[in-house]
Amino acid sequence: MSESTTERRRVLIVAYECSPDSGSEAGNAWNWAVHLDRSGWNVELLTSGRSSRERSAALTDETRATSLHEVPRPGRSPRTQLGGYLRYLRWQRAALDRCRKSGLLERVDVIHHVTWSSLYWGSRFHGRGVPPLVFGPIGGGQVAAPLQGTPLSARDRVVERMRTLAIWAVRWNPLARSTMRAAREVLVTNHETAAVARALGAARVHLMLDTACPPRALASPVVTAAERTRFRCSWIGRLIGIKDPVLAVEVLAEVVARVPGAHMDILGDGAEMGRLCSTITDLGLDRHITVRGRVPWAEVLDHLDDTRLLLVTSVRESSGAQALEALGRGVPVVAIDQFGLGAFLPRESSSLVPPGQRRLLVDGLAERVCRLLLLSDAEWDQLSARSREAAESMNWTEAARRFTALVDSWET
Repeated sequence: MSESTTERRRVLIVAYECSPDSGSEAGNAWNWAVHLDRSGWNVELLTSGRSSRERSAALTDETRATSLHEVPRPGRSPRTQLGGYLRYLRWQRAALDRCRKSGLLERVDVIHHVTWSSLYWGSRFHGRGVPPLVFGPIGGGQVAAPLQGTPLSARDRVVERMRTLAIWAVRWNPLARSTMRAAREVLVTNHETAAVARALGAARVHLMLDTACPPRALASPVVTAAERTRFRCSWIGRLIGIKDPVLAVEVLAEVVARVPGAHMDILGDGAEMGRLCSTITDLGLDRHITVRGRVPWAEVLDHLDDTRLLLVTSVRESSGAQALEALGRGVPVVAIDQFGLGAFLPRESSSLVPPGQRRLLVDGLAERVCRLLLLSDAEWDQLSARSREAAESMNWTEAARRFTALVDSWET
């Protein structure tokens, strides 16, 4: 694609959340904008008013051909999750109306709906007079495996049952059905969501991560094993039921029996903090586990430079940003072979355990954690190099290249 502005194609990125200072979904949207800009697109970034100051400051530093369009969120901040989604739908309607009235839709070649792009809530950015839509990457088609025996609260059990029912009933969801049929491309983070998208009428479905290894994780050389604390491992994420942090504690109990010097740092906060801490005490692991609470994203990357592995125990994970960040810092990942992690984590730099009953999971994960902790420094450095190499192939430049290739394919 030519670098001259007059020949650059124009993409409208729809991002309800967008922030240059975040490693979450909002950060993903910002990275899509920056790297599509750098790869030769004129970017029209449509977002809400949140993080406005940070975006405006970063635009001058990181982009050349990106224009910012902000549509305020309607009404007051909701008190419930459902209220939040309804507010999002109202924002979509207001944003599309703004685009129609301003003539923005007539100036773009393609629309990429990225953040809050959901199988259930769909996108309003399709229909008569609207450019082709690339929707996603999305998850949402995966169902938590009951065999894992995750200790969920009564509220979480109800939520999971309702979610499972919603996936079964999504065929009657007009928002989902109309978006899947209208989108020129549907990008999905796992095979389960791909199957649901096709069943709803999506013609072109492609597997693609909803995140990538952040540039900062790749900005400096990997720390060698000799410079890291021996027998140290980590768990990173929100302390919520579907992430199953209690499973990580149960795994470490088995690990300590074989590797007495093993220690785990748990980074995160959330509703499962009480259950997590009580399990640590009940299993006698207070000296072997440090719960650090919520840690700023920049400090998470620094922490990864002093750990030997990342353990991921999620019941259902669309993809897993923490796993990519770990690989970027040369840290191998131990996880369950399912959903997004099973679809994208490279086997040469990750150790994956088949899903199954909880006892089998604990034994399988513990065996793989022990194996990695007991590697010699030379063996660990070789594995670390493969982890870094894998992360370098899953970066934002590659994501932008794949997006461009998909659009190019329409012409052929």
